[in-house]
Amino acid sequence: MEQAGPDGKTLARALGRLLDIKDGAHYGMVFVSAAQAKAAFRNASTLVDGAAKLLT
Repeated sequence: MEQAGPDGKTLARALGRLLDIKDGAHYGMVFVSAAQAKAAFRNASTLVDGAAKLLT
């Protein structure tokens, strides 16, 4: 991911942050607060925007 264009490091950090909460949130073992959910949404948006930028 870090090599995915000029924003690769930013995209890699966003992906890492999402993966940090994924398992616990997915399996219901960890409560995801509103702040964590908002941060996850921002990180997901960063990834989608970055992918779109790479494809255009």
